[in-house]
Amino acid sequence: MGVSGSPPELAPTDRLMWMLAATGNNIVWGLQPVFTRWLQLHTELPTMSLVFAVLLVSFSCNLMASALSPPAPSETVSNDDGWRYVAVGVAFVYAARSSSNFASASFTQAYTVSMIQMLGIFVMAAGSWAVLGEKVPPKMWLALTVSVAGSVMVLFGRETPGGSDAFTHRDMIGVGLQCASLVFSTGARLQMRTSQGLFSPMQFMRFQYLGGGGVALAWCWCVVGLEASVKPWLNLQTVDWVIFFSLSVLVHFVAGTAQVHINRKLGVATYATFQPMRFVGAAVGSSLILGEPVTGMLTWAGLCTVGIAVTAYAVHEQQRKTAPQSPDPPAKV
Repeated sequence: MGVSGSPPELAPTDRLMWMLAATGNNIVWGLQPVFTRWLQLHTELPTMSLVFAVLLVSFSCNLMASALSPPAPSETVSNDDGWRYVAVGVAFVYAARSSSNFASASFTQAYTVSMIQMLGIFVMAAGSWAVLGEKVPPKMWLALTVSVAGSVMVLFGRETPGGSDAFTHRDMIGVGLQCASLVFSTGARLQMRTSQGLFSPMQFMRFQYLGGGGVALAWCWCVVGLEASVKPWLNLQTVDWVIFFSLSVLVHFVAGTAQVHINRKLGVATYATFQPMRFVGAAVGSSLILGEPVTGMLTWAGLCTVGIAVTAYAVHEQQRKTAPQSPDPPAKV
């Protein structure tokens, strides 16, 4: 069982298409804390009950998609016995990631959750360098520094009609939970690359759904209680079901499966630089769905800073990859 190194070289047009896919994928993922916050605050669904239901629907979609389009021979599970240990690791990492991620959205605003997720770029870049041997793009640290400066402005610049909206202890709990999710998310993305050759993207997601759903079910059974876990589902309205299936199918199945493909094509470190685009989905969703709009000049300035930094980096990276390589100068005799 080998560990993949740098991602494959892509043609300029292919690389641009994958970069656009990474942008759209992260915008969709920005809706995840919006949907989970709605379902936990407006319907009082227990966090682990929601985790189990979302992963159950996602797992069902995965099985149906696999049945409709069976994997090619090269995409089947490896004969290497080590795949079983990797599968267990994938399952438990995703269980920890999902539970802490869902819970964080019940304590603080969706765009705050997205901001903390963006900080994971640092951890992912370091992890991909240490584990996968990927080279960090030359302008990456500059783009990240500017992006983080913008995220700090977002964090401390939010306002309400009554004045400054300072962080409360609930916000701090939400930030802490999302930081924990950040660590597990980094591990999950590294597993996406190191498992290449062992599982297809669909199989990889299947192990994640099984692991996360199994832990969530055990928690509901032993801690929350089955009656308390099931009863709130009987009172859901139509809009609640629409949001639930959007979270399960659009975000966790479609965007989740696409994320595995994109990580393997662009590399973990490069994909991570697009993560600030989750601000777009989170900010729009917070305003239109949750009624928690982004307010304050400093907050908007921070969002613009992050957007400009990411866009400038993406353009520079594309130009660098497509620029012709100059031959080495002849050695002097």
